[in-house]
Amino acid sequence: MPLCLSSLTGNVDICTMLLSKGANVNVKKNDGISALHIATQNHHGNIVKLLLKYVVRVNSQDNDGRTDLHSTFYNGCNEAVEEVANLLISYEADINAQDENGKTPLIVLIINGEFYGNHGN
Repeated sequence: MPLCLSSLTGNVDICTMLLSKGANVNVKKNDGISALHIATQNHHGNIVKLLLKYVVRVNSQDNDGRTDLHSTFYNGCNEAVEEVANLLISYEADINAQDENGKTPLIVLIINGEFYGNHGN
């Protein structure tokens, strides 16, 4: 799936070309992962912005019930994660969606995240 691969590598030019040629932005791999899932998990903000222009199902779930917002928080928390999360939420990502284990995106962030910034320490 070329769109998934270009989302993984963060290649905006290839993604743009594929989408302009009619690539199905909502197509999923066998595990239920879409190009948007891949871009969010790898914090490729420019790819996420591009895909969101085409995505109809921003709350699409993979085979484990994880949404794109869940995927965003699997590698901790930093400015790139915050940017991607805000983009998804602005497109009405469900912040209360639960995966097959009952975890919401916030729970995933707490489990996997290291919060950044100056907290007055």
